[in-house]
Amino acid sequence: MLTLKKRKESDVMEEKLFELKLKGYCCSQIITEMSLEYMGMDCPELVASSEGLCDGARVGGTCGVVTAGLAVMYLADREEAKKGLDLEFTEWFEEAFGSISCTDLLGDDPAAKTVKCPMMVEAALTWLADMLEWE
Repeated sequence: MLTLKKRKESDVMEEKLFELKLKGYCCSQIITEMSLEYMGMDCPELVASSEGLCDGARVGGTCGVVTAGLAVMYLADREEAKKGLDLEFTEWFEEAFGSISCTDLLGDDPAAKTVKCPMMVEAALTWLADMLEWE
């Protein structure tokens, strides 16, 4: 069961996710924007360039949540990422969601993007925040 503090943090995260989605951001841009915010950084160019990771690099490849998560992990703590945290993140994601492939995750269901992507983004941000000790 979530504590009140965790529930409040989850509500704030959901509101921010919704706000960024309304701005037209895809999953990888949301991961990048919110991670930068957690780290106290601002880099609109990086957020804009993260659009290229959307939809599995536009071809259904590795999910943008994974690729953006790895990118911000290396930005946040390159040494920790190189020590295996990057592999741990990828393995966690695959175990949690069944695949790292955008095509496998979303299939041919157009509604899957509106249901699954926000859930995967929130879970990945929570994992990153915990592992990288973001406040």
